Amino acid sequence: EATVSVEGTGRVTATSRLGIFALDSIPPGSHRLRVDHEILDSLGITMVTSPFDLVAGQAGTVQLSIPSAASLIELSCPAARRNLGPGAVIGRLLDADTDAPVKGARVSVAWLEMSINAGLRKIPRLRDALSTEDGMFRICGLPSGFEGTLQASLKGIVTSEVRVKDEGELLVVQGL
Repeated sequence: EATVSVEGTGRVTATSRLGIFALDSIPPGSHRLRVDHEILDSLGITMVTSPFDLVAGQAGTVQLSIPSAASLIELSCPAARRNLGPGAVIGRLLDADTDAPVKGARVSVAWLEMSINAGLRKIPRLRDALSTEDGMFRICGLPSGFEGTLQASLKGIVTSEVRVKDEGELLVVQGL
């Protein structure tokens, strides 16, 4: 569910499980819709429509969509990293006590990869990234279908491991 609001008014509603929403009693004039959703928030994305005009007594229809996982990965990850694998873990690291963004933490994803060289064996793999000023991190180039763990560390403090699994969607993590 997402929350849809009309900027500058008190008009707010939630979408249905299917993403359908209705707003009424919006005053005539130029307006913009704002969409709030946990995935958008964890990615640091603010979604606001272009201005549209409403005329008194007339109804209008607006279609909104959140970018697909593939689109977000393409926008967030350099081509060289995407060539290593189609998956990504993108998120925001927040302080557990204050919800403030954590800058400069090392966020890593570890998984085991099967190898048939010199017999069947599992080889440990690791990719990492540093969180930015706003706490965002992007770990790109992960193999499709991987299962592993996600962990963050800063100044000797290490979070517990969080299990992650690629099921063909963008993995979003907030507040490790």
